[in-house]
Amino acid sequence: GIGELLEILGSIINGFSVPLKPEHRSIMQHYLVPLHASTRLPAYHMQLCFCLLQFVEKDPLLARDAIQGMLKLWPKVASRKEVLFVNELEELLEMIDPDDFDQLVTDVFKQIAKCIQSPHFQVAERALFFWNNESVVNLMVACRNDVVPLLFDALFSNAANHWNHNVQSLSVNVLRLLAELDPVGFEKYEANLAEHLETKEREKQEREFRWRIIIEQVEKKVANQKDGLQEVGDTKKIFRSLSQQHIESRMHRKTSIMDFPESPNLKDARKAMLARNSAGPSSAPISAVVSSKKEEVRVLNDADEVLISDEEEEADDDVPEFKIVLDGNDSRTMTPRKTNSEVSE
Repeated sequence: GIGELLEILGSIINGFSVPLKPEHRSIMQHYLVPLHASTRLPAYHMQLCFCLLQFVEKDPLLARDAIQGMLKLWPKVASRKEVLFVNELEELLEMIDPDDFDQLVTDVFKQIAKCIQSPHFQVAERALFFWNNESVVNLMVACRNDVVPLLFDALFSNAANHWNHNVQSLSVNVLRLLAELDPVGFEKYEANLAEHLETKEREKQEREFRWRIIIEQVEKKVANQKDGLQEVGDTKKIFRSLSQQHIESRMHRKTSIMDFPESPNLKDARKAMLARNSAGPSSAPISAVVSSKKEEVRVLNDADEVLISDEEEEADDDVPEFKIVLDGNDSRTMTPRKTNSEVSE
């Protein structure tokens, strides 16, 4: 898997010549550092860390790029990954140049302060063990004016309120070390502790108040949207019911050709049959075979109007004929007159 490939890559990196080529530097920046974002990091973290340390040994300037990439990908809720990140960060801090570290002091110790305040005791303990490393302590001493303000709140909060007793004792020990590193700054923060706590509490209340206003606005907006959706839903239901009633009424309606106005051909045929019937009772029964143009009925939904449209047949005998059979032998064929428009065509 990935671990085996990284082992092979580590041996290849070990053979790179110094100074590193740009394409070799890009391997670490664009391919190795992004591997920290994977959820399967614990499976290959040891090999990945080995490859990064090989690059940093070849070029110490790459330690800054590696730390910046790790801070961007720092896990939020995965405690196991966070412990691995803290371990790797400590190893990179041992190899970084102090001049390069000045650019990372604020970001690094802000993240360490978050780890110290972590509710997961393993993450908090591992972050507090930084003070057992002489190289890291030397970096802190060089930047103590920036480090003490960043760590004081987290350490004091842990010493007073953390649920794990081991974390509490470690926090107290680190506070003592900070007091030794920067006595003046530590006394100043300790003297202003009450005011500082009041300021933090006031900021917390203001933040909660702003969030409460935002939540109320969102709830009000959601309620208005629900009302609007309810009105739209009621309107759709009304139209749906009306449409269903209209469809049912059309299905129950009996539609026949006799419900529509008669065409001239049917009128002529009816007149001829009535004339033959009026000749007397001895006349033979009359049966009429009528062939006419096709009639298409289309019902308009909006106005309930009925349209009758005639379509011409494609056969040669387009002219309709009415054949009247009297006694099976004698028959007469009638052809209707053409209209002026048909004659002109």
